[in-house]
Amino acid sequence: MPTWQPHKQLPFIIAHEISHIMQCDQDDAILSFTTLLSPKYEQKANVNAIKLLIPFYADNKEIDQINLEEFMELFAIPDSLRDVCFTEIKDYVD
Repeated sequence: MPTWQPHKQLPFIIAHEISHIMQCDQDDAILSFTTLLSPKYEQKANVNAIKLLIPFYADNKEIDQINLEEFMELFAIPDSLRDVCFTEIKDYVD
């Protein structure tokens, strides 16, 4: 197991990579062969990864049990994505 990342962050990392695959179109396919994706593509993958993970966290909870901090802690989502998590959780429960 890699020591550079918390084990609990693996679902987020996998969801992030799946998001790259899910969003692939002809223009994106060219980028998949490079080592440097633009921040725009990385942010899009982060947002979609969060969208993929929310149901795993929230589906068996009442709305008042859904907690931003708990969600982020569960998947070790970086604090820099707090606003994205807040927005996506809010959209999910609305």
